[in-house]
Amino acid sequence: MRKWNKKYKILKKKKFLKNKFLKVISNKKNKKTTESKSNFNETLELIRGYIPTLSFLKNKEFFDDKFTFVEKSEERGKTSVNIIIPKFFSIIKNPDEVFNVLKKLVGIYREKNIKEISFDYSKCNELELGAVLLKNVICLNLKKQGITMSGNVPKGDSSTIGMFIFSGLYNVLGLDPHKMLKKYDNEPLRLPLFGGGKDFPDICCKKMESGITETRITTYFNNCLKKFGMSLKEEGERIFDNIISEVMTNCKEHSGEFNQYFCLGYLDGFKYSDRYVGKYHFSIFNFGQSIAEGLEESTLPEKTKIKIDELIKIHSKKKLFSPTWDRESLLTLYSLQNRVSRVYDQKSTRGTGTVKFLKAFREVGGTIIDGLIPEMSIISGKTQILIDNSDICSLSPKKQVAFNKTNDLELPPDIRYVKKIDTYFPGTIITMSVYLDKEWVEKKMKKDEKNETNKT
Repeated sequence: MRKWNKKYKILKKKKFLKNKFLKVISNKKNKKTTESKSNFNETLELIRGYIPTLSFLKNKEFFDDKFTFVEKSEERGKTSVNIIIPKFFSIIKNPDEVFNVLKKLVGIYREKNIKEISFDYSKCNELELGAVLLKNVICLNLKKQGITMSGNVPKGDSSTIGMFIFSGLYNVLGLDPHKMLKKYDNEPLRLPLFGGGKDFPDICCKKMESGITETRITTYFNNCLKKFGMSLKEEGERIFDNIISEVMTNCKEHSGEFNQYFCLGYLDGFKYSDRYVGKYHFSIFNFGQSIAEGLEESTLPEKTKIKIDELIKIHSKKKLFSPTWDRESLLTLYSLQNRVSRVYDQKSTRGTGTVKFLKAFREVGGTIIDGLIPEMSIISGKTQILIDNSDICSLSPKKQVAFNKTNDLELPPDIRYVKKIDTYFPGTIITMSVYLDKEWVEKKMKKDEKNETNKT
């Protein structure tokens, strides 16, 4: 009995020591696990806070965190920033003020104390789709950081309020569009937000797919035409597909290391006399390299490089460069010419998409109403090119456009059409608005037929 008691005590002591040992090991493991978990959470927090789009824009210095024209206020336990939208929120008319707003938004990225943004549209009388598209993309990325948004409604006309609701701004602000829809009998035709690229962001938009997205854009545009008694024929649809396809390809291939692109379409209209005239808006942009930065690369085809060098020498020798016309502007303008592409070869049609796009812009849309002209803007880097239906914007027989009276690339363009802006935009944005007027199209067709008859 004593032997058993002794043995029992020894076993009990061993078990106690074993349990104590296991407990010490367990505590050490728990400590390590806790430390590892803490480090993991910190890393996860950094990963969650990293948003590629906003990080790229900050690295490109497309941001302003001084908040000179915004007001900070403490309400409901949150730090709120109030951002004032300018009178003309338009890439075409007012690019620098639009970029100032967008830079403020990017400046909020990684600001841990800012939890809410309030947009003040009370001074805004006009919205343009390119500005709206850029703002939507940046706001959707900021929402991933947990920032909430609110705001009021513009005081512009029905067209401005319509674009505010149907272009996505209303939804981005978290407002209920159904409260405003009662004012509209029919919802306008919309092309939803599309996005693509190797750095495609995880935001609420449809992904661009080659061979599918361009067809959808063409179908959308054709539906817009049909609403006004017009339509593209089968050949027209094919041409339009090819144009959009090359513009999308340019966005993919010419962005540089960072590659991201988006597009948005919107149609509204108004009554004039006894008919209804449409206004078609379309915008496409990419974040990445500017056009000039792309053409500065050494991978250019030899013929393109030689021509660029020749033009730069001519403009330098004649002392044509100035604060309003520089090397970057020349490269951006030259990129619009026929057969100019970083990857162009004689057997392909690369380098012709922009020319076709310009031609389509001038031929498809217009109106007989005085004072209403189609508008198109191309911004890349610090250069803006404006295009309308005036003769100075027309293509020569050689498919060249120089935006001067003699259509000569060896002379500077008219500063009303090719201008420098203050803000560097890291990428390229093309935005346009054209009028869809059946009477204008019919008159143009008769004029074209008459010209063809006179030639023969």
